[in-house]
Amino acid sequence: MPYTINVITQKDKSLELSKNIEKKLKMYGAPKSKIIVLTHAVKVASTTNLSGINHNWILAIIHTEDPEFKLNAQSPKGYKGLMGTPGNKTTGQYPDVDILHGVHILEEKLTETNGNMLNALTLYEGGNNPSARKHAIVICQDYQKLAKI
Repeated sequence: MPYTINVITQKDKSLELSKNIEKKLKMYGAPKSKIIVLTHAVKVASTTNLSGINHNWILAIIHTEDPEFKLNAQSPKGYKGLMGTPGNKTTGQYPDVDILHGVHILEEKLTETNGNMLNALTLYEGGNNPSARKHAIVICQDYQKLAKI
């Protein structure tokens, strides 16, 4: 009896990741007109960072920053874009750059906190204060939900 080997190619994994991201964006109610662009941008950011920040963390941050997924979102404190980053000059124009910028900032915060994601998210969300901590906890809870899907 011949043995069959299931070979999952890189292309298969990439397609599977895209479908998973797209499914989660739809679950969040992301506008249909943005799903393809957001799927690509999240996939690129999650597969190119060196800190293991996967697509679920990125989606949880984006959803917490602006549940409507506005490419040109701006917080009351002036943080801009999907990831709510300071000094973001690409708001609305280049979602992939916007998300990569946010992931880079989070990578720096992870380094500062010796890999503690909750503490890194607290710093990412504005510093070591109760409001930022509350936001970070919401992101972690969102991440846990996404990781189960």
